[in-house]
Amino acid sequence: MKKIIAMMAIAAVAFVSCSKDESSTPAPAQGLTVDRVIRPFFVDYTATWCGPCGQYGGPNFDAVLDAGKEGTLLTAMKAYSTSSTAGMGHPIYSQMTSAFGVSGIPDFWVNNTSPSTNSNSVITAATNLQNDTASIVAGVALKKGIVGDSMQVTTKVKFFKNGDAGADYSLAVYLVEDQITGYQLVGSTANNSYLHRNVLRGAAATSYYGTSLNNGAAVTADTEFNNTYKIALNPSWNAANLKAIAVIWKNGATPYRVINSNVAK
Repeated sequence: MKKIIAMMAIAAVAFVSCSKDESSTPAPAQGLTVDRVIRPFFVDYTATWCGPCGQYGGPNFDAVLDAGKEGTLLTAMKAYSTSSTAGMGHPIYSQMTSAFGVSGIPDFWVNNTSPSTNSNSVITAATNLQNDTASIVAGVALKKGIVGDSMQVTTKVKFFKNGDAGADYSLAVYLVEDQITGYQLVGSTANNSYLHRNVLRGAAATSYYGTSLNNGAAVTADTEFNNTYKIALNPSWNAANLKAIAVIWKNGATPYRVINSNVAK
């Protein structure tokens, strides 16, 4: 027991800005409660070299967060092109833009629809989805904690109704970092102190839709899936600003369809 405590203390020193819950190992799915609520998944496809992204895409993304909608109405993630500033891009960007047919940026998506790049449009689209309570198939709860040099994310998925026959449901776990200061082209002006919000840093799987929950098997109401995922941490990331997002996807077409999501801040 003393050895475990000592190891946890070392991890806490390595990430001095960690909060208390982040520096301890999360227990299994005990204590996680899955709400019967739809939280749409909001993604901003962007790049540091994209002037319009810095001029109006980023500010509108930030306005959704500043309105207090994250975690209640929706989850939010910015996916940067792999040709962006070193360390900002992520391979899942290319997968998702290809699957969703994104041809220009900035481009906002809420689940499987693309509203305008305006914060009010995003909030309206997410509100309409959340109000459609009859469409709630499943939900997810999660918690996170740093274990050694990894972020451990514990998840519980619960189905509230029978899944579609033959459908494969999967869970993706993403790690995002908030409040990164760095380069961004704003219109035609370079800004080296731009504040980047909820940047995709890591994922628990190489595919954007994560890993299968049911492997095609029938899923009935009240079925639960409890899993733990680990995502390696980069020492340059600010551990205190890391959030975990879990998204339930349904296979059956390209792109996969978003069923629900949630965030652990």
